[in-house]
Amino acid sequence: MKGIVGKANMTTGQAGRYFGWGRGSSLTKNASNFTKEQLVKDGFTREILEEMAEAYEGIAKTLSKNDLANHAAPARAKQIRDILENLF
Repeated sequence: MKGIVGKANMTTGQAGRYFGWGRGSSLTKNASNFTKEQLVKDGFTREILEEMAEAYEGIAKTLSKNDLANHAAPARAKQIRDILENLF
């Protein structure tokens, strides 16, 4: 994930604050908190958001196959997919 959010000139911590990622599956923001213009201005193009969603979906699948709990990955993937669906 570090390399993907790095394309938007952010660290993973900065991206977490930007998107409102809390502990575990907790989210403090949803698609309505963003505009396409703001996302693009801040470096989050459709392509980068697609990469982020795919990465989190992959993490969720890998961890669920190994019976490891990671509630953050599916929640973040869904949030990003909602942003893409509603704004792009």
